[in-house]
Amino acid sequence: MSKIYVVDTSYLLELYKVPGSSSAVLYEPVKERIARAIKDKAMLFIPLPCVIEFASHLADAADKQTALSIARAFKVELALSLENKGVWRVTPCYDSPRAFHDGFGTFISDHLLAGVGLCDSFTIAEATRLAEKYESFGYRVHVLTLDEALKAHEPHTEEDPFVGL
Repeated sequence: MSKIYVVDTSYLLELYKVPGSSSAVLYEPVKERIARAIKDKAMLFIPLPCVIEFASHLADAADKQTALSIARAFKVELALSLENKGVWRVTPCYDSPRAFHDGFGTFISDHLLAGVGLCDSFTIAEATRLAEKYESFGYRVHVLTLDEALKAHEPHTEEDPFVGL
């Protein structure tokens, strides 16, 4: 069965080894999950709010030179994504010019009182949108995250999830 993964900020932080926001013990398992998804020709989506959150972690890193190197490498990946040549597909959460407004409304109505943050709310919305769009074509949609609460919202339960050690 074909798979689509929506990649959360937590996986990006580990994959790019962001100083102060990543753990040496989580890098290899996260890297292996991404490599396996690429090998299996899965689609990898990153919601735009996760890119913004990732960048905020880079800005907060104490080691600014390493953060700058990571940001430059990630920018190259973003450019490839825009040309449909890269690993990632950076995506808005809805096919609408009102994406942020609508997403913020969903955050208020469905997630705020449950303690789900705005970025996670957009990640859930994107995973749901992709499931609705691709499920009839045989795709299963999962969220790659280290956040168990976010993982619980993925449209299809993953058989062998990795949410940390």
